[in-house]
Parts: sequence; C-alpha cells; structure tokens
Amino acid sequence: MSSDEKTKKLRNLKFDKNGTEITCIEHLSNEIFYEIFDYLDGCDIFDTFSNLNIRFKCLILYSSLPIKIHRSISSNQITEYHYQKLIIPYRHRIISFHINDKSYMSFSFSLHMIDESFSRLESLVLYKIQYDILIYFLPNLITLPRLFSLKIGLNDGLRNFSKLMV
Repeated sequence: MSSDEKTKKLRNLKFDKNGTEITCIEHLSNEIFYEIFDYLDGCDIFDTFSNLNIRFKCLILYSSLPIKIHRSISSNQITEYHYQKLIIPYRHRIISFHINDKSYMSFSFSLHMIDESFSRLESLVLYKIQYDILIYFLPNLITLPRLFSLKIGLNDGLRNFSKLMV
C-alpha cells in the first residue's frame, strides 16, 4: 500500500475520545445517543430506533431516558399507535408533552387523562384543544408534582370562562 493510500485511509477513520476507531454509528456510546435523543421528538425516536436492533430497543424502552413528545400529526392510525405503544406504557418518563393537532387531542384525551401517573411531566402545551376535553382533564393537573409550564390554546373559543376559574 502506498503512502498516499495510507494517508487517505487514515483521514477517513474516526476516533472517539479514547482513541478507539469508530466505524459505524452503532459503535457510538449510549451517552452520545442520549445527547442526540435530547433534540428529537419521543415518537420519532421510538419509530426510528426501537426496532433497529436489540441494543437500541433496550436503550429506548428499558432506560430512564426522558421522553419529549412534540406532535403535530393528523393520522388517527399513527396517533393510536403512538398512544398505545409509547405514551401510555412510558408516561412516567414523559417530561414534555406538546400537542398541536385537533385529532390527536380528541383521541388522546378521550381515552386517558393526564394524571399523577405522568410523574415527571414538567411542560404541557395544548393547542387547538376543545373546551369539553379541557374541562375533563384540567382538575387532574394539580396532581402533577413537577409541572411548571402550562400553555393552552382553545380550538372552539372560551364559552364558559367562569368554569375554568373555579
């Protein structure tokens, strides 16, 4: 092998902080993936990585990785899938829940209210929520020990403001 070929090969090699050669994304440490996941939506992480291989499945499903859900989708099939496979089983890991879709809002909150089982929830943003759904689960928000941010945008206007103030 010539000197030029060796130089090209060395330029294409990647090393981690310990000097170990990294040849594939799967060889990156869990900590690096946790950093990457911090910038991604929980549903996207679940869809993309959980069925990739056993390592990623365990990394996502069996860790204490905080989950952030920031959705603006419209397909009820995708909504039901995420709700049943991610939100309900891992609700104790959800720290941020931002929903900006009327169909998602109706489906999700008619099946299950946000309650004390969302024990790590810190931020809740609900846009385009219907008044009747809001009234249904609003009293349970007081049971969330870590909730410090709440933003609500009603879809159908505020009809009975006095009921919300009580």
